[in-house]
Amino acid sequence: MPESMRSGQNGSLSILFLNIQMDTLRSMAAFVRSAELGSLSSAARALGTTQPTVSKMVAGLERSLGVRLFERSTARVLLTEEGKRFLGRAQHVLEAYAEAAE
Repeated sequence: MPESMRSGQNGSLSILFLNIQMDTLRSMAAFVRSAELGSLSSAARALGTTQPTVSKMVAGLERSLGVRLFERSTARVLLTEEGKRFLGRAQHVLEAYAEAAE
């Protein structure tokens, strides 16, 4: 860890951590919506963004988890076994966040 991060710049670290966490929540929401709709394009329309953006969010989530969440085809996405397990947990986290934010 760089010295600047260890020497008391907690405000900057807190903001960085919060940004990372918010990106993770957005990626989880994109994953959940894609799973519900069975399509990255449909999820993108529902989320008001583009298909490449949703694809990058899901790919980043897969990278951070170290697993494939979807089997992709040109038209649809299907959950892998890992994706099925993660879906319920992701839904729970998003619901808990929504409740906490009320």
